[in-house]
Amino acid sequence: MVNYLRGKNIKGCAVISPNSKAGKGEYLEALKALLEYVVSMGSILSRGGERANANMDAFITMQYFLSNVLNDVGDKLTLETKHAFEFCLERVDLILKLQDRLIDICQKNNENADQYFKGELSNFTKEDMEEAVNDLGEIDYIQYKQLMAIYEYIPKFKHIRDLKNKDVDRLKTASVKKYILEFSKGEKEQLHTLKSIEFQPYMDTLTKEQHIEGAKSDFYKNLAQGLALTKKELRYP
Repeated sequence: MVNYLRGKNIKGCAVISPNSKAGKGEYLEALKALLEYVVSMGSILSRGGERANANMDAFITMQYFLSNVLNDVGDKLTLETKHAFEFCLERVDLILKLQDRLIDICQKNNENADQYFKGELSNFTKEDMEEAVNDLGEIDYIQYKQLMAIYEYIPKFKHIRDLKNKDVDRLKTASVKKYILEFSKGEKEQLHTLKSIEFQPYMDTLTKEQHIEGAKSDFYKNLAQGLALTKKELRYP
């Protein structure tokens, strides 16, 4: 049995059950709610979970290196070079901050999913659905901002890669040298990846709230298509 509760203080609900006497309208409402929650939660756990488990060692290593350079020899650098280090550090800091938020979102939803699996939860409310879709929209925002940050820092890391400076060189470990090479290539490929996930023009101008709302709108459009297909497969009139 799956209950769709209209709110936290419930007086009624639509039930999908072989023993239910609910009408077709209630069945359809419950089906739509169930599909929305299952798809949004499934997307969070699959898409978000995979990214939340990404190895961030390279970014942490570069964060440490960039900070050391600016703190130890920043005053000895040209303005252009110092700006390159500051720009890269800002972008790496942003990527790691967004990653922490992504982990928090996925952890929360994993805990909810685990409670359903164990039978500790059997109902979900409209507020639960809205929160799940909003989380999914925020995951979309996080992915886009992380990819954008990478695309933006590539030219600056090229400058750092080609820099001839003994003071900077002495702060480079073998890992740092390897990551500088990795972080300074793939600009065209990164732009292609960014374009492939855009759901509207001029995505880079959107605020966080605007991005999330746009991602939610895209989700509901795809959900409507999925619901129509599901109804057809169920031979619902």
